[in-house]
Amino acid sequence: MLEKHLLSVLTQAEFFIQHCGWPTIRSVYIGGGTPSVMQADQLHDFLYRLAKTLRSPSSIEWTIEANPEDLSPQWLSAIKDSPVSRLSLGVQSFSDKLLAVLNRRSSSASLHKAIDMVASQWDMTYCNLDFISGIPGQTAKQIASDLQQIRHYLPGHISHYTLTVEEGTSLHSGIQRGKLKLPDQDECWEQMHDGLLESGYEHYEISNYTRDQRYSEHNYAYWTMQAYIGLGDGAVGT
Repeated sequence: MLEKHLLSVLTQAEFFIQHCGWPTIRSVYIGGGTPSVMQADQLHDFLYRLAKTLRSPSSIEWTIEANPEDLSPQWLSAIKDSPVSRLSLGVQSFSDKLLAVLNRRSSSASLHKAIDMVASQWDMTYCNLDFISGIPGQTAKQIASDLQQIRHYLPGHISHYTLTVEEGTSLHSGIQRGKLKLPDQDECWEQMHDGLLESGYEHYEISNYTRDQRYSEHNYAYWTMQAYIGLGDGAVGT
């Protein structure tokens, strides 16, 4: 199934080039969190074929998302030997309690292991870590702990989102039944925001922060309403 999906992405890319023309590419973003489920050799082959199909300059930004719990030294080696220049990890929180609330597979220990692995093979200034604030049960102490870990690893980019609770999810059900209680989301956001600024990060876009001007070209394109092309099942473009 995965092989068929990857082939479909490559076929769609080739279709756009042959039938629609292809604009100057400024960034490539391989998202969804799930690229990390690919085997290392499978990932390497896909990235090589996609770069060849897109015929994009080697200097442009390529970002790939990954779930920390899926990472391996072989997977990281595969992206090092590819056009990928930027890695984005879905951390969300270093608190075991909050990770359980979010139904994440990772733990604080596994997150540290994964990020330590990344730091040993990758320049952390070209790494983004995702965090969520406003999680049911989240405390000021837990946010302070997340900020402490950020200062320890010093990734070049942070994406910080306020939790969105979707109807029909177990999270929504727990809140509705009173088993889970949302904190003051504005206070949580402000604590994280202020802590990032105090740690030397620049708030350059609604949910994004950077050190040393490691801006995300792809995020910038979204927020300046530039055209983008979506490839893959369910992908959208403009």
